[in-house]
Amino acid sequence: MFKVSTKLRYGLRFLADLALYGKNGVISTKEVALRQQVSNNYLRQLVMQLSKEKIIGSARGKHGGVYLLKKPEEISLYDLYVLFEGAVQVVECVDEGFTCDFDISHCLTRDVWIRLNEHIIGFLKETTLKDILEKA
Repeated sequence: MFKVSTKLRYGLRFLADLALYGKNGVISTKEVALRQQVSNNYLRQLVMQLSKEKIIGSARGKHGGVYLLKKPEEISLYDLYVLFEGAVQVVECVDEGFTCDFDISHCLTRDVWIRLNEHIIGFLKETTLKDILEKA
């Protein structure tokens, strides 16, 4: 089902902070955690997921930290949603492979949910981290 979890919210805030304050390269997760008032341990979990997807990179050592691998305009909300939440589905029946006890061919509302789902996906795909930063 469509939801916006804490992971997605904090992940987006983390990336926005990284883009704003990490312009000169590497930034520590501790710094971001303090600014965003988020647990550093929680951020490290997000860092692992974002690193695995090659959205951010990390450097070890005394002056280590994380940095963006992709440009803000290359990071869509859709990519982040799928990473943290999975498929976008406002209701189960929008999935083509869904089987229902009710005969879908007689369902009067399924088309509404499919169109809503498509609008949400379109919005998520067209909205990038750059768009969010421009409002900062």
